[in-house]
Amino acid sequence: MYINDIIVEAPAWKWVLAVVFTLGLSLVRYYDEKKWFLGAIRLGVLGVLCFLLLEPLLRSITTEVEPSTVVLAYDSSQSQWLGKDSTKRKVTLESWATNGPELFKGHDFNVEVWDFAKQLKEREQWICDGSRTDLSAALEGIRNKYVHRNIGAVVVTTDGLSNRGSDPEFGTKLLETPHFFIGTGDTTVIQDIEITQLLSNQVTYLNNEFPVEVRFRSNGFKGQKLTLNLFLGSNMVGREVIDITDHVGFYTRRFFVKAEMSGMKKIRISLSPLVGEERIENNYASSYIEVLDSKRKITIVAQAPHPDVQALKNSLKTNLHQEVSVLFRSEMNPNSEINESDVIVLHNIPNLKSQTPKAVTKAFNSDMPILFVGGAEMDWEHIPLERSGISVEHGAALQEVSGEVNKGFSLFEIPVGLDKELAYLHPLTRAMGNYKPSNSLQSIIYQKLDALETVWPLLGFNKDALGRRSGILMGEGIWRWRMESSIKNGNTNMIDALINNTVQYLDSRDDVRRFRVVSPKRLEQDERVKFSAQVYDASLNPSTDADISLVVVNSMGEEFDYDFSIDKGSYNLDCGRMSAGEYRWSATTILDDKVERLNGAFVVSELKAELVSESANHDLLQRLGSKTGGEFVGAISTDYESEVVDSYVQTIVSKINKKDILHEFTERLELINLKFILWLLIGGLTLEWGVRRRQGGY
Repeated sequence: MYINDIIVEAPAWKWVLAVVFTLGLSLVRYYDEKKWFLGAIRLGVLGVLCFLLLEPLLRSITTEVEPSTVVLAYDSSQSQWLGKDSTKRKVTLESWATNGPELFKGHDFNVEVWDFAKQLKEREQWICDGSRTDLSAALEGIRNKYVHRNIGAVVVTTDGLSNRGSDPEFGTKLLETPHFFIGTGDTTVIQDIEITQLLSNQVTYLNNEFPVEVRFRSNGFKGQKLTLNLFLGSNMVGREVIDITDHVGFYTRRFFVKAEMSGMKKIRISLSPLVGEERIENNYASSYIEVLDSKRKITIVAQAPHPDVQALKNSLKTNLHQEVSVLFRSEMNPNSEINESDVIVLHNIPNLKSQTPKAVTKAFNSDMPILFVGGAEMDWEHIPLERSGISVEHGAALQEVSGEVNKGFSLFEIPVGLDKELAYLHPLTRAMGNYKPSNSLQSIIYQKLDALETVWPLLGFNKDALGRRSGILMGEGIWRWRMESSIKNGNTNMIDALINNTVQYLDSRDDVRRFRVVSPKRLEQDERVKFSAQVYDASLNPSTDADISLVVVNSMGEEFDYDFSIDKGSYNLDCGRMSAGEYRWSATTILDDKVERLNGAFVVSELKAELVSESANHDLLQRLGSKTGGEFVGAISTDYESEVVDSYVQTIVSKINKKDILHEFTERLELINLKFILWLLIGGLTLEWGVRRRQGGY
């Protein structure tokens, strides 16, 4: 850092005033006594003080040198070394990953090292065991981190295979600097049968049939036969003998399986190995499906056919956990029972033109969750206030109302982007009137009359003193919302999420348990198994006074013991990664000298994305290198050859435009903030006082 100049932006009259003041006070005190040394001290001190009053600024310039940096990115997934000569390949790759940075540093480059598999991460320790590869995310991650840096080159070591994320060649934004690629893996084509996909639902219902689709490919073995076996749990539920008709072929088989037992069930597929097959690990695949006992039953009770009724039904049916039926008032009789439903949606019932059915009146007085939906015909006045949470005095005229999201709503998560969606959706229609919401009503969407914002609910929720939950949607025309959302977005996901979240909230119950555990249900093999827990005292206030232990048991009966830790007022536990399989867990704590225990289960799905028979894609690396002004330098073989690696590094270094970049930073600092000036003034005044005292003055 060096000081460029001192800046004083004061007018001339202030300078004159400062000089006159400084000289005047100094001469008045010492001119007659002819004490020029003391006068000089007083003149200096007053001069500095007056100068500081002119608000001077000190401008400093700092120069930093940014050296040219080489970014090294190493693919740390298993496909780098799996296959023939896997041990040699792994050792060679480890040698290159360890020695490569030092070789570039030897050419006087600043080197930064990253590893990537599922995601890009800075090198801490070289471990090549990634179960998925996202080359596109790695390249874009480097771009985002170094877009404004002095990067001489990006050197990527990979086999060119990517099984996660977008296509690295198309749709991936690369850093605008030469990219050099060093190939790994095996480029030879092997004879193999490989399961590429196992597709099935994640959830089904007891006694339902669900589809299982298997996709596999063959490389070689034309004219031979293989056997495909399908298992649900330990039971074989499908079998087929398949003829291999092509030298390189793709095959799809679909089965329909009946779910005869509830719970989490494992689906397993196996293809019989063939003679000469070089890799049989990818002949097997598995996934899990949850078989539920029953669906949530929702009954829409409507005054008459209406587009809104069909729109609500279509939205609710997008949730596969729900069974939706429609019952019109004309179909009801005095004996109609709707109390077997989990949630009732009342459309224009009660109605201004007809009597309320007895079954609906009965539902008002029960614990049944109810969603009231209606417009001009809805008789809001005859809905019990403890149910609707709003008092309404009807008018005769109709009015259109738009929606405005209540950002303070907290009963459940507001769909992302709903506020923007409501801005262009067609207004709903309702009767004009006087609306008085009660304190217990919480609105997720307020009514908006043209530009006038109100606190009247368009969609709101009420919970009475008995804990009964109700919802109100005060307007007709939600069918237009679905249609307009579909036209704009190509789907109705936003409106469907809003309707389904509404029903899910109404069907939920307050959890009054004092011990609760949040656990995973389904994970991939490369994900960490994490738990969280909450403990409450007798007044249901959060507490962290109890100790919580957890036992995890795998399918072999082996037990693993853990203890929750307390972090920021909550209980958390990270069990790390676990091998594929089914697990049961039991969490235990002691509350008021009583043992509380919660049980659950989760599954970890096996990942075989890296066990592909596909050969290394060095052609892709050549195209990516040319695209960025770099090149594909060469491949690393099964043996680490120093001469070859040195030549690769030398080739890359020779094509890097190495240059340092100077960065200048200008800073302005008020001179009055410099502490040494304060001490200088105190020192001057002290010296003047001391000399005067010694000479007998004051």
